[in-house]
Amino acid sequence: MTTEVPGYVSKTDLVAALIRELVITGELEPGEQLRQRQLAQRFHVSQTPVREAMRRLESEGLLTCDTHRGFTVVAPDVGRVEENFQIRAALESLGASLAARKIDPAGLARLRSLNDQMRALADDDPGYAELNREFHFTVYEYAHSPLLLSLMRLLWASLHGGPRVSRTHAESARQHDEILAALARGDSDSASARTYAHIMGADPVKELSGCKTEGPDPGQPDQGAAMPAIVTDDGVTLHAEEAGQGEPLLFVHEFAGDHRSWEPQMRYFSAAYRCVTYAARGYPPSDVPTDPAAYSQERAVADAITVLDGLQISRAHVVGLSMGGFTALHLVLRHPERIGSAVVAGAGYGAQPERAEAFRAESVLTAAAFAAEGAEKVAERYAVGPARVQFQNKNPRGWAEFAAALAGHSSLGSALTMRGVQAARPSLYALTDELSRIAVPVLVLVGDEDEGCLEPALMLKRTIPTAGLAVLPRTGHTANLEEPDVFNRAVDGFLGSVARGSWHPRDPRSRSASTTGMS
Repeated sequence: MTTEVPGYVSKTDLVAALIRELVITGELEPGEQLRQRQLAQRFHVSQTPVREAMRRLESEGLLTCDTHRGFTVVAPDVGRVEENFQIRAALESLGASLAARKIDPAGLARLRSLNDQMRALADDDPGYAELNREFHFTVYEYAHSPLLLSLMRLLWASLHGGPRVSRTHAESARQHDEILAALARGDSDSASARTYAHIMGADPVKELSGCKTEGPDPGQPDQGAAMPAIVTDDGVTLHAEEAGQGEPLLFVHEFAGDHRSWEPQMRYFSAAYRCVTYAARGYPPSDVPTDPAAYSQERAVADAITVLDGLQISRAHVVGLSMGGFTALHLVLRHPERIGSAVVAGAGYGAQPERAEAFRAESVLTAAAFAAEGAEKVAERYAVGPARVQFQNKNPRGWAEFAAALAGHSSLGSALTMRGVQAARPSLYALTDELSRIAVPVLVLVGDEDEGCLEPALMLKRTIPTAGLAVLPRTGHTANLEEPDVFNRAVDGFLGSVARGSWHPRDPRSRSASTTGMS
């Protein structure tokens, strides 16, 4: 298999996804004329895929083509804010109707708690925005429709700062009570009607300062949160969360996960460590850059350092899975003074020289699929890969949550991450000289049914002088979620050994051609 055809197809798909994102978020304004040459330079492609992408978006109704002006962004009949509210009211009322049939007592309790917290806040309290966004997205989640959830993220992202209205927090909370009562009764019609009235009865604010905000853009920082805004040197805002106190412990997620994937570890380790996790660029609520050049292994490492810097952490232990495992290892190689120890879990896909070309080709195809089909459709296949079915078999409910989260990822961010980070990263086997000089304590962790990572894990163990190897039995790729207790114990034991100073480099005498030492 060659990469020529998939690569060509993916260029048109990716460019179409990039322009679509710019139109939806308003970066390309209604009526704006599009220049093929400028877009080609921006996306680092020729003009051919740009032209084909524009024709595709014209058929979707996002662009229009005029003989004299060329392609321009279609202007809605009403203003962009008003259009957003109309579409949001239609979709969210549908979501409330679906949620009324499916929500459980835990979901109702969560909504009541959020609304009570909002009711207690003053009108000028910036913390209201995040609570309100969580309230609305909890309703979306209980609709159990990944497509609806994805569409709502786009709608909120299209209004930077979230949908803003002029009513008081107390009035919003009162209307939330009415929606809650309908959900509790299982009354789909009332839940839908109350939700529609809640949104359309608001007075949208377009350009006023100091207005009330329905919630933050999932791709923008929440200015009311306790966490400081973390912005990279190329202007990308990263969403981070932390819990606990003690030595800093940074978790870096895999391609199919996000910051939420580390919840079992955040709960466990926050009793003794200052735990930090973040969403990589391309994963809302972090920003999703539209420039393909903004995604690379080097950039992933720089982003991790930016998170540490933003939280004023000079040195941390790091735990990374898969894509995050590669980042953890590169942090050790590039910034050893910042890393106390590293857990490199499930890292190795495409690393073996004999598998590198096939992995790159598959990555390009996967990127094209995310761009053309969207995350929801791709997740149906990706979540049941040969190293994911173990999770599905052991814990169907946990796996379903993982698959739903993947389905809700940014299609554009996933496509660009797969192409720029996964497909283009250097092989670990090309770094053996550097790996052999590592002095930072390293734990290599792998599932014994994670075929693409087993051999690379052995190579890392044999190459890195300070590496230990933990193999989880009957376990696939999503080890931290599939076997959280086993994973946590292995990491905890490693960190404890590092703290005691008992994690030493390998004794050179153990490297011998002799089996017994007698010859």
